[in-house]
Amino acid sequence: MCYSKTILIIENIMKENLHIYLRVSTDTQLSDGFGIENQKEKGIQISKRLGMKPIFWNEGSKSSHSEFISERKVLSNLLLDMEDGKIKNLYCYSMDRLSRNETV
Repeated sequence: MCYSKTILIIENIMKENLHIYLRVSTDTQLSDGFGIENQKEKGIQISKRLGMKPIFWNEGSKSSHSEFISERKVLSNLLLDMEDGKIKNLYCYSMDRLSRNETV
C-alpha cells in the first residue's frame, strides 16, 4: 500500500506542464474558428496526448502587428519565465499568435 502511494507521488511530481499561449487578433476571431475556446481545446487535447498538465496564458484580443512585446503583458511575462527556466514546454495554436514580426 505504501509503495503505490510513493509511485503516485513521484508521478505527480514528474508530470510536466504544457504552457499554452492563447490570443486572438480581433474580436471577430472570437467566433470564427480561431477563437480562444478553440485554441484552448486544441491545447488541452495536445496536453492530454503528451501526458502533460495544461497551464493557460490568455492574452485575450491583442494585435500582433506591434513590434513592442511590452504592449502584451501576458506574452511578456511568459517570455520572462522562459528566460528564467521556469517554462520548458510551450504550445501555441499558430506561430502568428505569438507575432507576425519574425524578429520578435
